[in-house]
Amino acid sequence: MGKKFRTNVYIDGFNLYYSIKRMYESDETEYDPNRWREFIWLDPIKLSESFLNPVQSLSQVKYYTARVTKPRTKYHRQNAYLEALGTLDKLHVIEGEYYYNEKQCWHCGRVFPNPKEKKSDVNLATDFLLDAIDNNYDTAILVAADSDYEAPVKAVRERYPEKRLVVEFVETNFCYTLAQLANFIFFIKRDRLSNCQLPDVVELKSGHIVERPESWKLATV
Repeated sequence: MGKKFRTNVYIDGFNLYYSIKRMYESDETEYDPNRWREFIWLDPIKLSESFLNPVQSLSQVKYYTARVTKPRTKYHRQNAYLEALGTLDKLHVIEGEYYYNEKQCWHCGRVFPNPKEKKSDVNLATDFLLDAIDNNYDTAILVAADSDYEAPVKAVRERYPEKRLVVEFVETNFCYTLAQLANFIFFIKRDRLSNCQLPDVVELKSGHIVERPESWKLATV
């Protein structure tokens, strides 16, 4: 058997979450806009393995996110998900920060949630660069559609032209800048999301179990 090319996968968790949400709410698709939550109990390892070709081997998957604080229902759903992710080998969850703010409309006076997620993009960009410098991958797969990653991606492409970059976009969410820099691009569609779900019940290393939140369960139709 020939050489296997070491492959790292870098997932911007919030970008992926909102890309899935956008895909099912978009007028560009015929998908039921109420069903997007079924596809966010994702197994990042299965998803990453689905990207590989026969000459690639999965070294590690890095998943960047931040723990939400409000509302509590959202906090509990995400916490169950992050606990489930903690059972997966080769997966590293890197947490940024989350700030729950509110903004008042100057016109009507209503107050709206205005949460902000910080540091995930910086953490991803830093790891992407350092892993290239330390020669920790032959191929990097980026799961994001954010032009903020242009600088680190361009730096790696220029300094390490032998390394290959693949960008995986969720259907209906595309970044022209990253597409121009990548060696290859692919699109994550509904069937792939459906086939890369965690089990509904996950046993933690402590022996406790967590379950897929009720509102995230697959429809029976």
